Amino acid sequence: MKPEINNGDIVALRRIDDFSFLPFGDIYGIITANGLRTIKRLGKSATPGCYRLIPTNPEYDEQDIPLEKILIVYRAMGAMKSF
Repeated sequence: MKPEINNGDIVALRRIDDFSFLPFGDIYGIITANGLRTIKRLGKSATPGCYRLIPTNPEYDEQDIPLEKILIVYRAMGAMKSF
């Protein structure tokens, strides 16, 4: 998520228990069913039953994630920059 969130930054997260509806455009921390973790901006997917993960860093591509593969969702409330 560079340059918005860099390695070493502290991110304040709030757990979302019901993630069947999440506002698009916000940044979320997502833990998948196989234990992978990511922080991405959320967008609308053209594929039913999926969300679109949108990175800020242009070195990474957007990708869809099926809702059934999402285990836990956190909404990013803010970040403190490291030096």
